[in-house]
Amino acid sequence: ALISVRIYFGEGGNSSLYFCLEQHTHQFCFFPDTQIPVLGQVFPDYLGKVVKHSEHTIDSVTFHWYPLESDHCPAKSIDPWIATTRKSIEYSTASSIDSAVHKSMESVKKYDTQAKLWLGEGALACCGGQENVTNAFASTIWYVDLLGRMAAKGVNGVVRQVLSGGRYGIIDDANLYPNPDFWAAVLWKNIVGKTALHTSTGLFEKSISAYTHCSAQTAGDIVIAAVNRGHDPYDISIKGAPEHSRALLWELTAPEGDLSSRQVLLNGKLLSVSPGGALPHFSPSVVNLPFTMSPHSIAFLSVSVNATACYGSNI
Repeated sequence: ALISVRIYFGEGGNSSLYFCLEQHTHQFCFFPDTQIPVLGQVFPDYLGKVVKHSEHTIDSVTFHWYPLESDHCPAKSIDPWIATTRKSIEYSTASSIDSAVHKSMESVKKYDTQAKLWLGEGALACCGGQENVTNAFASTIWYVDLLGRMAAKGVNGVVRQVLSGGRYGIIDDANLYPNPDFWAAVLWKNIVGKTALHTSTGLFEKSISAYTHCSAQTAGDIVIAAVNRGHDPYDISIKGAPEHSRALLWELTAPEGDLSSRQVLLNGKLLSVSPGGALPHFSPSVVNLPFTMSPHSIAFLSVSVNATACYGSNI
């Protein structure tokens, strides 16, 4: 693949870049960081001019998002925004991105109805992340919610900051060992399909978030990605599922419930790579429904329901 950089020269000497990934006969072009929603709409009018004068269709428009800060930021004295394990799992932290997505989508629809919206860069805390928070299990609770939340809102891609680097890398720089978010990313990729389905959780409950997708493994099956931010267990049932239904379960927890832990348990067993660097086999447990989630946990539940939307090539 070839990455090319196009430059649009605007009025008054202003210029902007957009990037195209060229592979064989297909070009995928995206316009980076059209706005920083925290500061307001920075580039929306500029986006319109780029789209108007571009020889290429803009396939994707991106924005960046970090809900919290680290104590490495210049404005670290703003204590309410410094990342802690407690703030990481709060509903307000997870949902703070909602208005940014809404504003970004409005800008995209205004100037280019064909372009898709991506979260082009994001992590739990900016300025390199916060030690024992963004590289710990607390971040994983936020991260899984982010993946489900973005898919449910129609965001087509999430680019995580960062694979390796700082204190928010999903791989530890020092030893190349996976941090907790790595395990969640691998599980999501292998279990959760591309098609997001409408999910209704009944009564509004800030301690629980649940997102439903088609299964990436079995046609007709669904996968529920659920996050329990609370201190108490929580029962999950599926309306319409046959009586005495069973599900495949991948539940992620931290050892002894420690949100600052950099270790992760899958169904109670410690996840680790082999001495040669090979990943383990992510074996699910079989559970009866309703299923009781552990406090401060993440659960992926795969259920056979013969969902019509989950047959075909796009699951």
